[in-house]
Amino acid sequence: MTSVPDQGIKVMPNPFVNDVKIEFNRVVSGIIMISDVLGNIIYKDEIVSTNSIEINASKIKMSSGMYFFRVEDNSGKIYKAALMKE
Repeated sequence: MTSVPDQGIKVMPNPFVNDVKIEFNRVVSGIIMISDVLGNIIYKDEIVSTNSIEINASKIKMSSGMYFFRVEDNSGKIYKAALMKE
């Protein structure tokens, strides 16, 4: 698990095999993006009124390696952390 208290998020498990869950300390609406280490966006989606997101790596064809997620909510707050896919 990765916890980023100053951002109010938890990422678990991290590293992960198939599924990873991102929990927020409040309800969030906005855009989530996942990028690879080269900055290529491999996943982008809208999130609406939720305090957690579950990502299935096989559905978005994530291979093993390091990734970065970023969520920008509708109020402009940005959440970000690294993800490690095994």
